[in-house]
Amino acid sequence: LKLEVPPSAAARGGTPGGPVVLGLRPEDIYRQESFALRGPALRPRLDLVETLGDAATLHCSHGEHRFKVRLKHQFSASRDKMLDLVFDMNKAHFFKPTGENILGAGA
Repeated sequence: LKLEVPPSAAARGGTPGGPVVLGLRPEDIYRQESFALRGPALRPRLDLVETLGDAATLHCSHGEHRFKVRLKHQFSASRDKMLDLVFDMNKAHFFKPTGENILGAGA
């Protein structure tokens, strides 16, 4: 999975010169059509919707990558629907693939 790291996020962690592990909380990933955020966009498949009171957790997959998205409102969609999501990279954390040394951390 390749995502563009905006200059503001890259400045926090320097340039590692290779692959990194992205750490991002589920509430920092948004449906592109409902949030005016500029950032890396991704079109994953919806695997499951968990309704939790007035919120929803979306279980998504993109190739071999699996992740969750937490929405602060109800969401209804059929399984296997393709979603347009955007990542708030200003909240991202970057790690070396070995899991050691945080390369940069958002607020």
